[in-house]
Order: sequence, then C-alpha cells, then structure tokens
Amino acid sequence: MFNYTQSAFLASGTYASSIVSMLFRNIIFARLLSPYDFSIALTFGVVLSLFEYMTSFGHEMFMQRSEHGNSEQFQATMQSVMVFRGLAIAAIIVLLAPSIAGFLKVPSGVFNYALLAAVPLINGFTHLDPQRLHRQNNFIVTAKIGVTADIASIVIALVCALIWSSYWAFYISFVFRHSISTILSHFWASRPYRLALNKAYLFELWHFGLPLIAVGALKYFGTEIDKALIASYSGLAQFTLYFLTMMVTANTANIIAVGLSKIFIRRISTATKHQLSHKAYGNGIITLYLALPLLLTITIFGELIIGLIFGSQYPPIPYLIPVVVTLVAIRQLSHWLNQIVVGGDETKLILYADIVRILILAIGLFVVVNSSQDVRLFTLAFILCELVYVVYPSQLLSKSITEISKTCLILLTITLTSTGVFYILYWLTYDSDTLFSKTAYYLASMFTLLGFFNAFSPLCRDQSLKLLGDVEKLLMSAFRSTK
Repeated sequence: MFNYTQSAFLASGTYASSIVSMLFRNIIFARLLSPYDFSIALTFGVVLSLFEYMTSFGHEMFMQRSEHGNSEQFQATMQSVMVFRGLAIAAIIVLLAPSIAGFLKVPSGVFNYALLAAVPLINGFTHLDPQRLHRQNNFIVTAKIGVTADIASIVIALVCALIWSSYWAFYISFVFRHSISTILSHFWASRPYRLALNKAYLFELWHFGLPLIAVGALKYFGTEIDKALIASYSGLAQFTLYFLTMMVTANTANIIAVGLSKIFIRRISTATKHQLSHKAYGNGIITLYLALPLLLTITIFGELIIGLIFGSQYPPIPYLIPVVVTLVAIRQLSHWLNQIVVGGDETKLILYADIVRILILAIGLFVVVNSSQDVRLFTLAFILCELVYVVYPSQLLSKSITEISKTCLILLTITLTSTGVFYILYWLTYDSDTLFSKTAYYLASMFTLLGFFNAFSPLCRDQSLKLLGDVEKLLMSAFRSTK
C-alpha cells in the first residue's frame, strides 16, 4: 500500500514552508506598516492571482501526466511556453493598471499597478527541471529551492520594512521572493536551460491546457473574486480583516491540498480502470483526515492567533471564522475532485463544473451586493456555489468511475457534519475568557475526530501506524546518534 508519509513529507513540507514564510512576512508588514499601507500591499497578491488563474494551462500537471514528460525536448517546449506566458501577462497588467486601481478604490497616484508586471516576467524564466523530478516522487530539489527562498525572503522583508515604512517595502520583498526562486531553479537544475518549440508537444499541451485556461478564469471568479469584491464594496479595512482570516484558515488547510496534489494526481493517472474508485476514495479520505483537524484548530483558536500575530489593530470579525472554515473544508473536496479529473479524465469536465458554479455564484453575489455588504454573507454565497461544484462534477465523473457519486456523498457528509460541530464549538467557546476551557473543548473534540477516522477507515489507521513507525525510527536514530 502507498506510504503517504514518505513521499508526501517533502511536498507538503515545501508548501508549508512557503505558507510559514508568507505568514512571517505578513506579520512583519502588519506590525511595521500602517493599516492603510498594509491594505494596499495586500491588493498586490489579489491582482496577480487574477492573471495567474486566467492564464494557467496546467503545464506542471501535464509534466506529471504526459508519457513524454521526462524528455528534454518536452521540458524545453514547456519552458518556452512559460516565457511567452510571462511576457503576455506582463503586457496585460501594464495595459489594465489604471482600471485595476479604479476597481479596488485605490487612488491612481498612490501606487502604479503596472509595476506588478515584473513578477510574471521573472516567473516566466523559471527552470522546470525540479518539476520534472516530481514524476519520480523526487521533491528534494523543490524543497531546497523553496526553503532557501523562503528564509531569504523573510530576511529581506524585515530589512525592507525597517528601511521603508510603506507598501514599497512589501513590493520590493515581493519581487525579491519570485526572483530568488527563479534563480535557484536554474542553480539546482540537473539539465541546462533550453528553449524549444515542438509542434507535437504544443498540440498536446493545447488539448490538455486550453480547457484549464477557461477553468482558471472561471475559478478566479468562483473562488478568489471575494477578496476583490470586498475591497471594492466594503473598503480596504474590511478587506484586510477578511484577508487575514482567510489567509490563516485557507493556507493552513491548503498545506494538505497543494502538498499532496501532485502525488494524488500521479496515483490516479497510473491506476487501472478497476482501481480508480479505490484510489479516488483513498485520496479523499486521507485529505479530510489531515485537513479537518487543522480546521478544528483554526475554529477554536483562530481569533486568538490572528490577534496575537497581527496585533490589536486588526480585530477579527465575530463568527467569520466558522463560516470561512466551512468554505475551506468544502473546497478541500473541490481540490480532490479536480485531482481526479486532471489525473484520469478530460479536463473539460472541470470547465463544465466551473460554468455551473459561476452561475450559482452570480445569483448569490447579486443578492448579497444588493442587500448587504457583510463579509460573512459574501462567504455564505461562496459556500453555496462550492456545494454545487462538489456535487455536479461527481455526477459527471460517475460515467467513467464507478461509485464516485457515493464516495463523494460520504465525504461531503463527513465534511458538513464536522463543520457543523465546529460551529457549535465556536459558539460554546466564543465568550470564554479562559484558555483552559477552549483547550478542554479542543482536546476532547480532536480526540473524537481522530478516533472516528481511525475507527472507521482502515486506510487512515494504516497511515497512522506508518507515521508512528516513521516517528519511532526517527527518535531511535536520534537517540543512537547522541550516544
């Protein structure tokens, strides 16, 4: 049986490193910059994510799936596409910069968003050799690049914040983080950097990635537009509070979704037809087994964490945490379904599901925008469209994978039941003045949650035993080295 704990450690650890690095950088800037400057700085990521989503053709996933993914000519072709993509995004950002500032209600004289074009331009020259090694579940080079860049970016962020007490400190460190990653991808590559244009590989990428480009645009409006809308309708202050809440919650859970994504896609892509149902269930139950305990922790201690690390000038919005936790939990299932499609089916299924999701979201947002600007209601609208997104693609996949609808219903039931309990726990501990009572509720609920998964899932039980075995070996090795 596949041992997640060995192959997933570096993949999840690398993503966790980037999350921790981003958290530390945001702590530095939240503490050393004014709330207004910090709000301006946070819009940089919102803007760049739009173009990232709308031009994402899944080249990294395609390298994992394609039978030619290990060849030098294939890699060189993908690197050429990356260069063209970076140039195109940079040009679009420059052209749309005035409109971006207007939508976000940022005065044009405050910051020129055309300067953000430097980031995709730099990223376009990234060496893809570390990504190629993921085909063999080798994440060592990626981990070295990620951890080195993360540590360096924290140091640069601190230096910049001490020199410039404005959003320019954030911008400079932002550009540095992407620059150092690109440089290190070349430094630790085992192949020379080459550019090529192979028509056959371009055609394959076009067939694979074209639906994903449309999916990316729809996915931005289905999953990321909330931040831009809140900045535009509710103001930068509310946007900042929502952003911090979502950052702590979503990035914690996405350590699982992103860290295990390539491994799970590879499992699906290499499975035989009669194994698909079993592999899909295994990926899903392990995702929830790892993600829900993290979300439980955020539910009970999230507001304390936000206040502690970002300061009293960023007070959390009451009852936003459990709503965001519910949204993020359901999105874990969305990621799970996307991995199944990318690994073993036609990517246009994601496009169909995103179209349905965006239609539902449009209705929900129309009601919210015209009735209230409460960020919690914005979040509820996104929860509704995520539920639809989980149900609809499972029906599409049922034509090629047996029992996938049943599996999805089981996982969705576990998710909604868990988040419902989380909401009750938040309500019970909301007015608690003592950390002791919160901790007591937390330990009891965590023990129950982990006990449920281990009692009813042999796969979770097996992985727990393997993890304990790995920890025991690590401790024994450390003990012997000290003697």
